[in-house]
Amino acid sequence: MAEEEGSPIHKRDVEKLDRQDNNAASRLFSAATLKYLIDHHKDESLGEIVYLFVFGELIDAYQHRSMKHIDRIWLALRARYFLDAWDAFLEVSGYPKARYHISREAHDIVSILFNSLIALIIVHRDHVGDPVPLCPWMHSTEPCEHCFGSARKVVKDFTFLDFIFMIPKLRVKLRDCLTQIEGVVEECPP
Repeated sequence: MAEEEGSPIHKRDVEKLDRQDNNAASRLFSAATLKYLIDHHKDESLGEIVYLFVFGELIDAYQHRSMKHIDRIWLALRARYFLDAWDAFLEVSGYPKARYHISREAHDIVSILFNSLIALIIVHRDHVGDPVPLCPWMHSTEPCEHCFGSARKVVKDFTFLDFIFMIPKLRVKLRDCLTQIEGVVEECPP
């Protein structure tokens, strides 16, 4: 698919890929990829289409910034029930999971994703309350990645000690970045 004309997936997304390239993952789960698969490979790729739709929605449940929490729960439950149905189908039909299912590790990660999203929403509702909004897209590694990226701009190959000494400078850089993005940084903890 990556080598086909008009494909939303690029060759670099598949060969010699950068595992830290979030755009490649976004392209894989995008509506454009689903549309391309449906238009060009519907008969031979139905499983991939369903897989990308269900798990793309699970990612969307975390990252969408205006989705209602009940809709997030629906998407997480859909992914859970899809995985449960897939497991049950393979069990009943006698197909080996090692060949026809995602890896055990991927299964565990996806289970953690949908269970933790539902738990996050429930815990926030029961223990945090109204004045503090729940922003699930902020519960990711992206802030850490941004912080380490900023540190690499200061010292290309830094040690832990270098990082400790960079903290005041990083705090200023990150606060400046937040100011540019959101317009205002209210009370930032020291």
